[in-house]
Amino acid sequence: MRNKQILIRLSDAEHRKLAELCQQLDLNQSEVIRYQLFSQRPSAHVELIQIQELRIIALQLKHILQRDDCLTVAEREDHATDLEALIEALKLIVRKLSRGVHLA
Repeated sequence: MRNKQILIRLSDAEHRKLAELCQQLDLNQSEVIRYQLFSQRPSAHVELIQIQELRIIALQLKHILQRDDCLTVAEREDHATDLEALIEALKLIVRKLSRGVHLA
């Protein structure tokens, strides 16, 4: 049970950097700080840019699925479920990678 709190002071630049990192990794501040303090370096090296690229792919797939001019009605019916499943799978991969990335 997590019932202890710590108060830390950050400069404006440090706070912005923490906020950006939280957004990039889709983690809250506590998760990012705990990971930095206690996690071991992951066995596979994953860069933030690779995670961001996967996010972009998922967003592009979502836009394709929502646009009327990209798929015919038949294609939409045939592939909508598969595309939605692929988007969800990519989201899960991004979350897992985000939690495993080394925050140096």
